[in-house]
Amino acid sequence: TLNLKSQLKYFLESLRKKLRIDGLSFVEEQRMLKIKIGKQSTHSCGYHLTKEDIACGELVFKRNTRFSEQDLETIEESILLLLVPISNALKYQDAVEKSLLNPFREIMDRKTLMITLNREIELAKRHNHPLSLLSFKVSESVTGRVLQDGSFHELCKAFLELSNSTDMWFRISSTEFLLLTHNALEQATKAALAFEQLESKGFDKSFADEELAITVGVAALTGTDSIISLIKRSQQAKLSAL
Repeated sequence: TLNLKSQLKYFLESLRKKLRIDGLSFVEEQRMLKIKIGKQSTHSCGYHLTKEDIACGELVFKRNTRFSEQDLETIEESILLLLVPISNALKYQDAVEKSLLNPFREIMDRKTLMITLNREIELAKRHNHPLSLLSFKVSESVTGRVLQDGSFHELCKAFLELSNSTDMWFRISSTEFLLLTHNALEQATKAALAFEQLESKGFDKSFADEELAITVGVAALTGTDSIISLIKRSQQAKLSAL
């Protein structure tokens, strides 16, 4: 997976088979990333991660007892396998955010979208982790026309501010988005409500008397879902019907 939080969850699960670890935290200050998984206990050991002299954040492990030298060796050997996935996840997140904030970008290739969604769905099913998909449609509520470039840029920034750093954004048309989040339906629905409340912010100053129309649907992954069925259910399950 290119989802950083999922990577760290899977890594912690694997590491726990070798030694006792209560939890971990990951911080990447430049990207304002802060991820905590498991119990943040008293004793810790931390590592600054670099790949090819490029900083990839700090990883800290936590537990209630001190780490022995053997424990540290085991952790350090395991971290070597994590460097490439973390580096790839950070690059992917940078690319997603850059593309989302660029209103002139081309629509994401459908094949790339399907490959990414398929990978995340299969991993969620395999590890029994929650996964939800939010479907967005944005227009100017009265005229139905799309936002001007400047307003659209501001709206995209607002989307990013309301989402988690590990969420995955996809733009599937000029006015439609998908948001993949590793949350159960209840949390995803709360997030969807917050996105719909952006309607009142009036991003397009050229049309001050108009309001945004942000329609959000949300669906949680089930054991029988395919990519297509999950997308369709998210598009059909609008908040007003939940």
